[in-house]
Amino acid sequence: MEERTVAILMATYNGEQFLAQQLNSILTQTYKNWVLLVHDDGSEDGTVDILEEYSIKYPEKVVFINDGLKLGNAKDNFSYLIGIALEKDFEYFFFCDQDDIWIENKIEIFLQKFKQIENLREDLPILLHSDLRVVDSNLDVISDSMWRYQKLNPECKTLNYLLVQNNVTGCACAVNRALLKKAYPIGGKAIMHDWWLALVASAFGVVDFISKPTVLYRQHGKNDTGAKNVDVKYAVKKCTRKDDLVKSITKTILQAQNFLSTYEDCLKPEQRDMLRAYVQIPYVSYIGKLLTIFRFKLFKQNFLRNLGFLWYLRYVREDLYDICNNSNI
Repeated sequence: MEERTVAILMATYNGEQFLAQQLNSILTQTYKNWVLLVHDDGSEDGTVDILEEYSIKYPEKVVFINDGLKLGNAKDNFSYLIGIALEKDFEYFFFCDQDDIWIENKIEIFLQKFKQIENLREDLPILLHSDLRVVDSNLDVISDSMWRYQKLNPECKTLNYLLVQNNVTGCACAVNRALLKKAYPIGGKAIMHDWWLALVASAFGVVDFISKPTVLYRQHGKNDTGAKNVDVKYAVKKCTRKDDLVKSITKTILQAQNFLSTYEDCLKPEQRDMLRAYVQIPYVSYIGKLLTIFRFKLFKQNFLRNLGFLWYLRYVREDLYDICNNSNI
C-alpha cells in the first residue's frame, strides 16, 4: 500500500485501567506510518505515568502533549488535538478512545476505503466510520455489531438524518485532511466532535462506512458514553424521562443553529432552507413542528425513536430554547 501519513488523536482522563491495552493495540497495527498524539485532561490516577512511559519508549510514535491544560470534556479535548494535528502534514486523522482495542489491520482497512473514494475526486471531504464489536471489561462479547445492538442504520448518512441523530462513533471513525480543514474549529454548540464532523461531511462531502467491526468497544462502569441495547424495554424506560428527551432534542437544534451560522454561505439552498426551518422549531406550534419534520424528512433511525421524537417535540418551547442557548449544555 502507498504510504500515507496518519495522525491518531487520543484524549485521556483517568484511564489507567485499560490504557496500556489500547496503546498496545495501536502499536501492533499492520500499517506503520502513523503518529499518536495524546492530550490528557488532568487525570488524577496513573494515566500520565503510562503516557510518559510509552512516549519515552516509543518517541517517534507516541507524542504526549503534557501541557497541563484542563479543557473539561472530551469534545473540547479532541478539538484541541485537531488544531495541533492540522499544523502538521498528516493526510488522515483517526480518533481513539482510551479504553478500547483496535483490530490489528484497522488503519489499513480505512486507508483502502479512502483510496477508493478519492479516486472519484481527490479534494473531496470524507468521513469513514465502521461498526464496532461491543465487549465487557474483560473483552467478552456482548454484541458482534453495535449497529444492530443500538438499532443504528449507517445508510442514514444524509444531512436530514444526521441533524436529529448521529450514527457515527468517534473511536471508529477517520477523516481526511480536506474534511478536517472544513470542520475546524468544532462548533461551540456541537454535541460531540464526531457528530459535528458527520454534519460537515454530509453537507459538503461524503459519509461512508465499513460494515465490519474494527474496534472492540469496551463497556465498563467509567464509560463517558456507552452502547445501549435499544429494545422495547429500553424505549419505554427512555420515554419516562421527559426532561432529558426534550433537552436532547433542544441540543440538536442548538447544534443546527451553530452549524447554520458557520456555513450558511456555503450551503446549497435546500440545505439552508432545512436548517432554517429546524432552528425555528421552538417558535412554532406543534402542527408547525410536525410539518417541518415531515417536509424535510428529519427522521430518526427506527420506529420507536421516531415515535418518542415526534411526541416530545411538542415540549420544545421558545423559553426553554432561550435558556439552553445561553447555557453551556
